[in-house]
Amino acid sequence: MTDLKIDRFINDMKTSLLRDFSAPSVPGPYLSFAWNRVRRSDIPVPELVRLVLLLVLRLPVRGTEEKVRWTIPFKYKKYSCEFSLQKSGLHLYVSAGDGPLSETEQVALEIVKKIQRSINRAEKILLAPLAREQIETGNFTMDAGRSSDNSVVVGNQ
Repeated sequence: MTDLKIDRFINDMKTSLLRDFSAPSVPGPYLSFAWNRVRRSDIPVPELVRLVLLLVLRLPVRGTEEKVRWTIPFKYKKYSCEFSLQKSGLHLYVSAGDGPLSETEQVALEIVKKIQRSINRAEKILLAPLAREQIETGNFTMDAGRSSDNSVVVGNQ
């Protein structure tokens, strides 16, 4: 994977899917929310949210707190927002502002859809080629075994 390909991906994402996202002006610790928990079916791998927002937008990340792995504050259009990976799953907080709650909920849906599309693009353009490269060069092997509860366990060595 070349740096040029990564730079092209970042520039494309900044001018298309993520153009309405930016760093927060003043990150606030408490936001009312339109959506508390993001469904696992909407974003199955929450760490990819972090990858896209950090790689493309270089957003600040707040570290571990009690029952929180990470929090990424950001601005979407005029709304202050946060993604937070917590013990109970991925959460999206959107400031209610002066508008009605239904408007804020619609904004949350927009954010999730844009993040989903950004993740899909990152998987196709960056992650799939990287995975193929690692397998072809022998940097990854899979060992399927059984755990104590007889389920299949797969890992890399």
